[in-house]
Amino acid sequence: KLEIAKRVKAAGIFSVLMDETTDVSHKEQVAVFVRFVNDVGRVNEHLIGVVDTAATTGKALADLLVDCLQKVDLSIANVVGQGYDGGSNMRGASKGVQVRIKQLNPKALFVHCYAHSLNRALVNAACDTTNVDVRNFFGLVELIFTFVEGSAARHAYFVEQQKKYVPSSEPLHLKGLSETRW
Repeated sequence: KLEIAKRVKAAGIFSVLMDETTDVSHKEQVAVFVRFVNDVGRVNEHLIGVVDTAATTGKALADLLVDCLQKVDLSIANVVGQGYDGGSNMRGASKGVQVRIKQLNPKALFVHCYAHSLNRALVNAACDTTNVDVRNFFGLVELIFTFVEGSAARHAYFVEQQKKYVPSSEPLHLKGLSETRW
């Protein structure tokens, strides 16, 4: 982290990106990233922290972001961009993270995360009821996941078959579909 902070400082200005999710143990986790342009003009993006939190209000997350930056000796004064998802706690115009950071640094412009925008577009396209093939495909994928992962014996058989037919690879594990995760 200190090497990353050193490179960010050399760039002078940077953007912050932050996203939160609940992990499999039901803990709320926040990932904090910095994005900057290095001395040869290449955009760099680095994770600087994954933090557990119980509070997901705009204030709590803004405080968490500032604290995370301070821990690696980066100043909020050098932030010129912010990227978050569309949740009101992140993008909210009066109490969201983006406006709270902007109060600390008016140069920190907010842009809705393009990855989240793309994800929403793909979900909307896949959920289009007029496209029967797409709807059926995702329905079938979810049924397979539910069948295989609904039983320890079926899961073990699934893993065993992968080892049998592709012994040189680690077996894959199925994941359920989600509207907000790829």
